[in-house]
Amino acid sequence: MNDQVTFFTRTSGQDSLGQMIDSFDSGSLITCGLMTQKEYRNYRGEIVTIDADAVLRLAISPPVHVGDKVISDGVTYSVDGVQFGRNEDHPT
Repeated sequence: MNDQVTFFTRTSGQDSLGQMIDSFDSGSLITCGLMTQKEYRNYRGEIVTIDADAVLRLAISPPVHVGDKVISDGVTYSVDGVQFGRNEDHPT
């Protein structure tokens, strides 16, 4: 594991109008392995979004959840799935 990323934990809540809002902690620098995949550009009128897949390999701690955020080299990734290693014990 030779990469370092900034990892942000998401917290969900409601504002005064009952709308769901997400907030993130101040982030922590973690050592990990990051393997990025090809990026895809999506054009919707004047709005351009970039979708990219990446695999983040890290120790069992800190806990990672869907919706958490990772920033590496100025690129922000949103966690959309968590898969434990095949030979690892994991919390239930």
